[in-house]
Amino acid sequence: MHQMLSKSFFVVSLSLICLSTNAQDNLLATGKATGVDPRTSQKVDVQIFGRSSVQNEFNVIRFFFTYTCDYGEKYDAEMAVWGSTLPSKFKYVRVPVITQEPNSTVGAFAYYAAYQTDKSKINQFQQHAFNLIKHQGKDPSDQWTYYEAAKRAGLNLNIFKKHWGTEKTVLLVKNAVILGAKYKVDYTPTLTVGGIYTLNPEPIAESKTSFIDFANAITSKYISENGVAIR
Repeated sequence: MHQMLSKSFFVVSLSLICLSTNAQDNLLATGKATGVDPRTSQKVDVQIFGRSSVQNEFNVIRFFFTYTCDYGEKYDAEMAVWGSTLPSKFKYVRVPVITQEPNSTVGAFAYYAAYQTDKSKINQFQQHAFNLIKHQGKDPSDQWTYYEAAKRAGLNLNIFKKHWGTEKTVLLVKNAVILGAKYKVDYTPTLTVGGIYTLNPEPIAESKTSFIDFANAITSKYISENGVAIR
């Protein structure tokens, strides 16, 4: 299942709604789409993306994730590819979410250790970490799970282990905590655009429109409103 950090009833109820994709203009204007609740057959407004106000995030797109999240596994790789196609002045950044679950902290240290070891292989590391945890039953709170992911991704294990507890890695993990709080991330994955818009795949789980299509829509909206110039 997706990782719910709070508002679990709210999120689960949205997953039961089949969305209509005919109201594109209304979606971009309000962040809402009209859906039909199968329990009541009544039309309802579904909040697809929200608004935030985080400073100094101009042209930064963040993908908040945890390794225990089904949706995180589903979208991590394709969103990374999507991120590589953004205009050159945009920056796509993964951010591990730290919750009250110990495994999330271990996962955050693992991610930043891997990224610092060889960022060119971070996508392979992600793939193996998700696979070990979600499909092979490995413990997400065990460092050895991530050592194995690093090994399978072709990372230098000695360097990976050295990065695990460095001051820089600790600072990166602390910054991830701060970012999660600033964006008020309630569930994972969450995509944020320019410090202004937030999107998560749960409300659109039953929609025929893909997560990437919605990501394109809010990114295009952001560009139309703000441009892509460096500030």
